[in-house]
Amino acid sequence: MKYIFLLCALVFFCPIAKAGAAASPLAAVRNVQRAIETMDLDLASASLDSNALIQSAVAEALAHPELLRQAGENPVMALILAGYNSGPEAREAVQTMLATEIHNFFAYGIRSGAFAGKLGAGATPGDPGLFGTVFRGNERDIKRLSEARLLEEKGNTARVSATLYDGMSKKSYPLELGLVRESGVWRIKELRNLKALLPPGGAR
Repeated sequence: MKYIFLLCALVFFCPIAKAGAAASPLAAVRNVQRAIETMDLDLASASLDSNALIQSAVAEALAHPELLRQAGENPVMALILAGYNSGPEAREAVQTMLATEIHNFFAYGIRSGAFAGKLGAGATPGDPGLFGTVFRGNERDIKRLSEARLLEEKGNTARVSATLYDGMSKKSYPLELGLVRESGVWRIKELRNLKALLPPGGAR
């Protein structure tokens, strides 16, 4: 199940107003960690294109046989995925459900302070969603984005490397992030090395 937790950890998003807009690629990445530490979901959203990240991650996961097999070892995930191969409508329904649940999970993780390892007083977490209820667990919730480094900046696009520590797997993962500047604001649009982070036995 570690790859299921990793897939969730690789998408920090929920679509909220664009407060704290980033003026550089590195600022956008650093804003995500600052948002985790300050439980500021608006700041996280300002630096992330939630729709682009979530749709690509879910699509990649649902096209990955080994990841689906591992997910099926969890009774809750097995129930969600049971009807996935029943036809186009069922596939679309599963994809929409997973996307919604990941949104809920990360909104909860940031708002509650769980991703910062300080769940408690003063938090206004909202609905933890299915993943937040089943998978969360104190220090295992911690997500830490660090070591941001600019790899390339060309006009309105950029690539940044960073390291993500995931408390669930107790491991650090190298990330390559694709960013785009729109109206002077840099946002993370793509996890460029997502496929390399998933287990062997890839797309069908």
